Amino acid sequence: MAVTRKRTGASVAILPTTTVGRIALVMLGIAIAVLLARLVLTPTLGLPVSYLAMFIPAVAAGLLAAYAMSRMFDRSAAVLATIVIGLLGASWLVAETLGGMPTPTLDESDNGRTVAMVPGADLIVSLPGNPTTGYNWEVSVANPSVVKESQPVAYMASSNLVGSGGTYTFQYRAVKAGRTDITFLYRRSWETGVAPLKTYRITLAVS
Repeated sequence: MAVTRKRTGASVAILPTTTVGRIALVMLGIAIAVLLARLVLTPTLGLPVSYLAMFIPAVAAGLLAAYAMSRMFDRSAAVLATIVIGLLGASWLVAETLGGMPTPTLDESDNGRTVAMVPGADLIVSLPGNPTTGYNWEVSVANPSVVKESQPVAYMASSNLVGSGGTYTFQYRAVKAGRTDITFLYRRSWETGVAPLKTYRITLAVS
């Protein structure tokens, strides 16, 4: 005679078991879709997709998921994951509000790169140079209404030796949504008809 054994212990559901939990999961899906649009469409096409449009629904999804778990006892894996992502989104919003987000710094290796920014965000560009040779960086912004220089150009020598080179630091702030190129030409100002020794260009997609 076969003996049938019953499994003990409740299994953990993967998908939400309540309506509120399902709504939270849908909102999380919207947030992820907006993030993908931001990462793909903004740099390539310059479409105005803001990170805030992703983090706000992510935070709302986390709050709904927390309600579903605490009040409706929805302990599914999807609800738990939504709560965690919602907390991360809330942390990002707080950091952004308090100005705690780090300012990205670009260097020579980022030549030709497209950078996605939000209005009010700052960007630093550090490029090597040696003014004792007569060469300096000349900068032109294709669309000055999109970004502006937030600090004067700074130069720091790498050593106290006469004739040593150093680093130029350029700082910009995104003003409004749009797309613009910033071109840096390393040349001697008195030389005409001579190609720049170096050309550095980045594209800023602000949304």
